[in-house]
Amino acid sequence: MKPQYIRLTFILISLGFINILSAQEDYFDQKTKRLLDSLDKRISYLEIQVPKLSENRDAKYFATKRELDMTIFVRNYEEYLFDEDLDAAEQLIESRIQASEKRTDQFAVDYYHGYALELTKIRGQQQARYQKLFAKEKNFKNEWEKFIKVGDEYSLTRALRMVDLAIKYAQDKHLTETLKYLYRYRDFTEALVYDFHSSYDLEKLTSSESVFLKTFEPLINSDSLKSIQEGIELVNACYEYAASAKSVADTIFFGKQKIAAANAVADWNQRQGMTAELALLTGQAVLAQLDSINKEGIYIWKGKIVVIGSLTFTSKSENVRRGEAIINADRRLMDYIRINKIAKISSSYKIGKTVMLPYVEEGKPEYFLFDRKLQKWQYMVSYSSVINERVTKDMIRFLLPMQFKEEIKNGNGHGNGNGNK
Repeated sequence: MKPQYIRLTFILISLGFINILSAQEDYFDQKTKRLLDSLDKRISYLEIQVPKLSENRDAKYFATKRELDMTIFVRNYEEYLFDEDLDAAEQLIESRIQASEKRTDQFAVDYYHGYALELTKIRGQQQARYQKLFAKEKNFKNEWEKFIKVGDEYSLTRALRMVDLAIKYAQDKHLTETLKYLYRYRDFTEALVYDFHSSYDLEKLTSSESVFLKTFEPLINSDSLKSIQEGIELVNACYEYAASAKSVADTIFFGKQKIAAANAVADWNQRQGMTAELALLTGQAVLAQLDSINKEGIYIWKGKIVVIGSLTFTSKSENVRRGEAIINADRRLMDYIRINKIAKISSSYKIGKTVMLPYVEEGKPEYFLFDRKLQKWQYMVSYSSVINERVTKDMIRFLLPMQFKEEIKNGNGHGNGNGNK
């Protein structure tokens, strides 16, 4: 859904008279479709004014407080619409209506009811749009190609966002068959994004097996873990590109090269004695900065399997969120085992001791970090074993280790660990 340019109505009550002012500001930048900071600036200004007015018993206090509440509401509401999270938008409106009714503020009740009516229309429009888009794959492909044909960064970002939102809707509606081709489009789009940002030309690399191997083999035969990981990212991108672009070098070929890359990781681990570097970090917390969040994936750390993932939480409770994170990590881990055919998984599979690893933010341990790029919360969950001892050892042999870069801060010797970058 394209973000709508909705005007914000500010409410101002002064000396018993109600004046309605319309701020002529677009909420989303036309080029990036990112939420402008105009609302944040207004919120910051009002948050400063409210305590002053309250302290001075100013008659404008209640008007300013109401404007602040409504501005915060509009900002959150617009973000939910931008992410097509209509259920969250509905919950937000209902909570504001209930709070207004409790205060017997009929004006505010009517104000929020107006958004409830608008949201009902938006739901209908969303349903009609996706029904048309999913009527046949060709419909979706034609819409997707509008962005891909342009080929610039902004268009590719919009294409990826379009696919992600379509997947979210299809998952909510349990559209199994639709999801099958949506996942293909997402993989292909991610490959195109990789192609745009990297120095590699995927079209050229997938045009010939020999051309690919000339670039790929030096990477995975390197003694540098960074080069091996670069090779892994390259072969994964080529695999997804070939799957949709009908390249000369097909997915069967690239599937074999993915195995070769996994073997390269195993060989590197053996050469390094598995935990040579990590042994120095025993007892330290896993440290990360907000601007250097580890990539999502499955790693080894101190002989344990670690899942790094991200999700949008359904609860504000810390304990419930930990449970959601562990469930999400379990699913990612089982999917990894199935996709890579490491072991057959029965309904009663066993998992060893599970521990959430903390990040450290401003000197305090935090179990979740907010990734602004993904607009999700990231977590790290470690497992002592999976399925059985044999499967665990097989997995550890082929997993990349989490990497740390020691940094001295203020001369206190505390290090910040940056994930695989």
